[in-house]
Amino acid sequence: MRLHARLRRLEQQLLAEHGCPACRHRQGLTLLLVARQLPDGTLVSETQKPAPCTVCGQVPEQIIEVILKVVEVPGEVVRAPAGGCP
Repeated sequence: MRLHARLRRLEQQLLAEHGCPACRHRQGLTLLLVARQLPDGTLVSETQKPAPCTVCGQVPEQIIEVILKVVEVPGEVVRAPAGGCP
């Protein structure tokens, strides 16, 4: 059995005894959220954030948010030939 699978199983066993019974199945999960920061500074989310639990009001998942910064390039972009640089 892989170490990651064993660790997840142990975490689920520990969390089964504690926490909100309504969102207990969501505890221990990890979500990756992706957002883009536009040149004017506003954030546009590409993925939807999880809803909080209806009973306790908490978001039990671990959230990792990646923000991609969009940069405007002045003028045309010069690309290298397909074969690489001479």
